[in-house]
Amino acid sequence: MTHNGFEVVSIICKNDDVPKSFMGIKDDETVSGCTRKSMCNPIGQALLMNE
Repeated sequence: MTHNGFEVVSIICKNDDVPKSFMGIKDDETVSGCTRKSMCNPIGQALLMNE
């Protein structure tokens, strides 16, 4: 990928995570029923890595 001008970087999945409730997913609709269940935010991660 680097020969095409891409810089390869690594970031953990939960960096800049989004609560599932923000997306309209209710606690009882999650696997664990947890009140603070989060999901990855690939757009937020990309923005962070471009800073």
